[in-house]
Amino acid sequence: MNFITNLENKKIVYIFIGASVFNLLISFLIYYFVQFNKIKNEASQLANFFTKVIAEKNIEIKIKKDDIDLNASEYLIENKDFPININSKNLLYISKNANYGDFNAKETLAIMNSKELVLKMDGEYQNFALANLIGDRQEAQINKDTVKGYIDSLGLENNGFLYSLLGALAIERIIFYTIEFFWGYFILTLALFYLLKFSGYVYEKENIRKIATLYYALFVVLEVAISFFRLPVNFIHVFVLGFLGIGLYLKFSLDKKEKTA
Repeated sequence: MNFITNLENKKIVYIFIGASVFNLLISFLIYYFVQFNKIKNEASQLANFFTKVIAEKNIEIKIKKDDIDLNASEYLIENKDFPININSKNLLYISKNANYGDFNAKETLAIMNSKELVLKMDGEYQNFALANLIGDRQEAQINKDTVKGYIDSLGLENNGFLYSLLGALAIERIIFYTIEFFWGYFILTLALFYLLKFSGYVYEKENIRKIATLYYALFVVLEVAISFFRLPVNFIHVFVLGFLGIGLYLKFSLDKKEKTA
């Protein structure tokens, strides 16, 4: 432990960054060789499914800020040949007047009316205002041509899809590393400092900070295996283990130091 406390703060930060880079590289390798092909195949199957359905049913929808225009009174998209297993007979019911009663009446997973798209997942409703879905545009059209254009833009037939997924993974990982660093460098440090202080012990906060930050760096290294094997570990487990483990270790170290003094 003296080796850790003798390290400069910037070296502690460098070690954490090194752990994060290791995690990122291994995460990329696992994602590329284990998960990417599965995700790409599912995305391709979904794309083919919706392309086929929209063409067969001649679906044409114009989504505006406060309304939708349909070239039919309603559409009901069935679950037949859908590549993902769901417990609903139908996927989506579209009508200007669709309401929550249609979830049961149409045995559907989702409804779309002139105001919103509503999903029913595990008995909970998730609402998406159509105005938010089209963003800054005045309107958006859904038909066989626009859907094909959107699917082509995903880059499923080239590296565009891979680069998009890797970019999203990198952003998610960077946010994760930032949060873990914050928990080690600030939260766990303060928690341990005041635990010792209120217990009648004196230990330099900067030394606690070094230990706590390295503890979270170790977690970042191990997190790759934890995620890959889907072990039931979350941030609460990590914090509690660090709080109790490091706290008890520092307490015993200080007690031992007092006895030998």
